[in-house]
Amino acid sequence: MWKLCPAGIVLVMMAIAAMIAGCTQPAKPVRFAVAADVQYADKDTAIGRYHRASIDGLNRFVDAANREQPDFAIQVGDIIDGGDHAAAEMDRVLAVYDRLACRHYHVVGNHDFNGLAREAVLAKMKLERAFYSFEVRGVRFIVLDMLELGVQGGWAKDSEAYRTSEAMLKELTARGEGNAQPYNGGVGQGQLTWLDAELWAAHQEKQDVVVFGHLPLLPETDKHIAWNAAAIRDVLERHGCVRAYIGGHNHAGGYARQKGIHYLTLPAMADDSAGRTWAIMSLYPDRLEISGSGRIENQVLAFNP
Repeated sequence: MWKLCPAGIVLVMMAIAAMIAGCTQPAKPVRFAVAADVQYADKDTAIGRYHRASIDGLNRFVDAANREQPDFAIQVGDIIDGGDHAAAEMDRVLAVYDRLACRHYHVVGNHDFNGLAREAVLAKMKLERAFYSFEVRGVRFIVLDMLELGVQGGWAKDSEAYRTSEAMLKELTARGEGNAQPYNGGVGQGQLTWLDAELWAAHQEKQDVVVFGHLPLLPETDKHIAWNAAAIRDVLERHGCVRAYIGGHNHAGGYARQKGIHYLTLPAMADDSAGRTWAIMSLYPDRLEISGSGRIENQVLAFNP
């Protein structure tokens, strides 16, 4: 009778394990298009931001995404610059964004609330709330509201949310923290609890996770990071399923890696005079491939085994 030697048994077991793993991984990469800080406004260029021209950049992004046909597209905050004409400018830029043929999502940024109340922004973006999750072929994507704590988060000044945010900013300022800036913000305890539950469920279901938020979380030397970046990172790094955190806000962009998570800050579309800064990303089980345009370079970010 034909028998397997010990080495043969190991090979068969490895083959079976590979087949089982193959059943739980996406048959093809999950592809998504990402743009940061469009910051459209009908006003002249200032401090290197091409506000009026950025809507042309958004049109190019939409056209590129419609050609590439990703699984979804997302803008990671500050789709407008805001001001006296914020409502009309939001309507105009969203009309362009809604030309996307694929599913498309929003992250809220501090400039989105410049001239608009929180309720108005959420209504225009068709969001019930500013933090949520969705799944694509077994991969979980999480969107955070990084202005839930924030004096520029669209809260009425007589609200409890604004008073809490103001007190937190004063405390950070008194401690001399570099990110004690009014244009930053943070995630409240309730949202952190929700995030922890989402990641625990993803861990239990053996799902890879990508998280989006407007504010950077690393490097710590960046004055643009969230007020409670350390607390947010602690939750992200707790379960071992988060592959990347992707945000904007710092128009120069940035990158750091910590505890197996790639922290990406995308350069701003508004700062590109040619309006061609965006990325098409492909998520594989072992890596994130970034096909960049404009100020975003092509790169491959490997995941820990």
